[in-house]
Amino acid sequence: DGVRQLIRALQRAVDYAWVRGTLSVAAAGNDALNTNTEGDMIELPAQLNHVVSMGATAPINQMNFDTIASYSNYGRKGVTLFAPGGEFVDGSVPDDLILPACSRYQTVLPSVDCSSGKVYLFGAGTSFSSPHGTGEALVIQSAHPHFGPLLLETCMILGADHPTGRIDDPIYSHGRINVLGGARCSGAGEF
Repeated sequence: DGVRQLIRALQRAVDYAWVRGTLSVAAAGNDALNTNTEGDMIELPAQLNHVVSMGATAPINQMNFDTIASYSNYGRKGVTLFAPGGEFVDGSVPDDLILPACSRYQTVLPSVDCSSGKVYLFGAGTSFSSPHGTGEALVIQSAHPHFGPLLLETCMILGADHPTGRIDDPIYSHGRINVLGGARCSGAGEF
């Protein structure tokens, strides 16, 4: 079956990167699905082994910043951590969106032509939250150059904030990233 072959091929690629010291971070998906109950659904590459899957949080009208964004997939089975991803529902204001630099290489919003001189654009999605996770991994790597992918992921999880107060939450999974918390991690579960 073609889907199983694709999953196996992608898993081999991720495993190859992992064994060679690379942590993969991916967007969890924008289908507002509870991954704990969607047994037939798999978001690729986010739900592969050795991938940190990033869901999105966002405020509405600059309030409640740790709310899971309306579009974000959520749940322990398909999301490792959450990070800011922006929001665009009724009651949202432009400040609720993410403001990334415009690049002629960007493909998230094909309708935006960054080569026309635009410097920034507004956006929302787990594609905007996953760079926050990548950035945290890089900060941890900078503080601890000897850490491999397992310790990087462990420190991201151990350093996270827990919006519900639960360390392992069925909806928020391991929580929302905290870059300083991750950087303070010793790799042995200590800060």
